Amino acid sequence: MANKERNFLTDPETYECPVLVRKTCMGECYDIQMVRGRSVKKEILNYLDHEFDFEKADEFCEDCPYNQLPGVRVGQWKINK
Repeated sequence: MANKERNFLTDPETYECPVLVRKTCMGECYDIQMVRGRSVKKEILNYLDHEFDFEKADEFCEDCPYNQLPGVRVGQWKINK
């Protein structure tokens, strides 16, 4: 059987995220990519139970097969506290 392309909009499956260091789903992944691309404010990630590591996200997310927004390369996260 050939590999089927995954439908990220309807597939509720969770997977291990090396950035979050736990299982996650497409909704959380999408939020992270939107923040990385600076389309939305980082405060939407306030539901996470720890400080989000944007530098780690830049390292892993670009090549992740679950990334819905490939090409988002931000880097240089110097966020004023």
